[in-house]
Amino acid sequence: MHKEANDMSILNKATVCLLELNQGPLVKTKWVKLVFFIEAYRYCKNQNRTFPELQFIKMPNGPAFSGYDVKLEELEAENLIRVQKSAGYNLNINTKIELIDPTILSEIEPDLKAEIENVFHYFKEKLTPWISNFSHTMDIWKKAEMWDPLDFNLLLSDSGIQLQTIQAKNIRDLIDQKIQIP
Repeated sequence: MHKEANDMSILNKATVCLLELNQGPLVKTKWVKLVFFIEAYRYCKNQNRTFPELQFIKMPNGPAFSGYDVKLEELEAENLIRVQKSAGYNLNINTKIELIDPTILSEIEPDLKAEIENVFHYFKEKLTPWISNFSHTMDIWKKAEMWDPLDFNLLLSDSGIQLQTIQAKNIRDLIDQKIQIP
């Protein structure tokens, strides 16, 4: 049996919300990217980390948090998600995650849910490689050394985003104003 929403970590709540919004399985890599962008969006709003238990680092395909496979195992052990693995292109393993019980979604705080929805809808139609490439334009990724922790203060006024549009100074502005980057 899974925990009640009030007892769940914010990461678990965010994962449940993302999977419900996706209305079906979500590729693991996109989940990791969306968790990063939820953190980035909310950090730009209040300068506090949403997921303080996660260490986000610079990885070759963009920002990610250390130990995401362990987090998936924990979510599966709590019967919140089901992890599906299948053979992919070039002998890679495709991993998708699927929500088991969407009924707990109604117990997630309305403000958190609204912010997750904003991030999800901004990236919903974007493929994972596009999201990776986009994250590579951001100062938080560009200014870090590979495998090093990310400096979230770099999100507040991001020259990478400002180069792409003069209407936004950071990821929160970009999402709130629904400014699309090609």
